[in-house]
This record gives sequence, structure tokens and C-alpha cells, in this order.
Amino acid sequence: MVGDAQPSSGAAAPVRTINHLQIRVKDPLKSYEFYTKLLGGHTIDIGGNGSALAMMLGNSEQWVSFGKIREGSDAQPGTLDHAGIGSPDLKNNYNRSIYVADPDGVDLQLVTSTDDGWLNVGAGGNSPH
Repeated sequence: MVGDAQPSSGAAAPVRTINHLQIRVKDPLKSYEFYTKLLGGHTIDIGGNGSALAMMLGNSEQWVSFGKIREGSDAQPGTLDHAGIGSPDLKNNYNRSIYVADPDGVDLQLVTSTDDGWLNVGAGGNSPH
């Protein structure tokens, strides 16, 4: 039935792409090295004094971010912090992105066509959300 799937009419934020994923890790550099060897790609940002690292996946327009688990957090390594979902039809007052949580608490960042998912859009910054 995979080929028979049809888009849901009336969806609030129709998906066009997976923009990015942010994964909680113990060591962002170690995770980056693993994923680079496995999938290819290159660094697009190192932020927060080494507490986060973002990489473009291969020659695609999708990226993944590895965020170090904060001291005192009960978050587990290898879990999804959030997923950035490209939804160019999304309309909001900020012309950027909107965060929503699913029924199980998974955060989704709905990214508009005018936002690439980065915090400093248009300001020349390189810091993922």
C-alpha cells in the first residue's frame, strides 16, 4: 500500500521536505565523525563552545544537528530532540517556523519556505535553532 498513499486534504502544514533532525548525544564531535564516515557530508556549524555541531548530509539540502545533553537533564543519548519539517505553505506571523508537540511530546519544527531552520536567518549567523 506504500505507493497508494495520498496527501491528506486540508492539512494545516503539508510536508514538502525533512529539513533537519536534531539528535541528543554525549559527544557531538564523535557523532559527527561517525555520520560523516557513514553518509558523507560536511560541517555547517559548531556552536555553543562545542555543545552542538550541525552537518549537511552529502550533497543534499538536508542537515542533522548533534546537541550535547545538558548537565542535569534526564534526556537520553541517541534520542530525537526535534525534527524540522519543511512546509512551504505554512503561514504564520513571524515568517519563520513554528514548534508544535505531537501527542507523545515529540517536538516538530514546522519550517516555512523563507526559513532554513537556522536561528540567525538572514543575519549571516550559523547557529541551528
